[in-house]
Amino acid sequence: MCGLTSIDWPKLFKQAYNCLKPGGWFEMQEVIFQRRSDDNSIPKDSQFRLWEEEWHRGIEAIGYSLCDLATLTSQMKDAGFAKVEHIEYKLPIGAWPKDERLKAAGIFWKQYLMDGMSGMSSVLFQDKLGYTSERLEALLLGCTEELKLKKVHTYMSMFVIYAQRL
Repeated sequence: MCGLTSIDWPKLFKQAYNCLKPGGWFEMQEVIFQRRSDDNSIPKDSQFRLWEEEWHRGIEAIGYSLCDLATLTSQMKDAGFAKVEHIEYKLPIGAWPKDERLKAAGIFWKQYLMDGMSGMSSVLFQDKLGYTSERLEALLLGCTEELKLKKVHTYMSMFVIYAQRL
């Protein structure tokens, strides 16, 4: 969610570069707030999908943009970093994965979303998108109910981007 701050990312990357000795590494992680499903289990009438679309629209309405891996990579290279690479991880939502580590991560991430969506939405949806509090609460309730569905196997992409100063 790096696009949701007023940080000047190229300046930060240059400062990080200047603070590192040759051979030092810089790393950052970003989660892309767009659910995916490898088994097409996202409901056709998904309230969470509607929330995502509206949230992205709200972010653009306040002049921010969401993270773009290619832009971040380019900005790191422009700051002087070499060996700029990334790894993509699937961050599950819920306890559906068979792998115990992924299941634990999914339980945590689902709770994070359920606890955080209201705070992430209230000002943005009401002040910038014109939602009434009742309309927003109804949408959030639909999202919460959808997140509880065990038959929905979704995840978000998480990128770890790392670069080295040579």
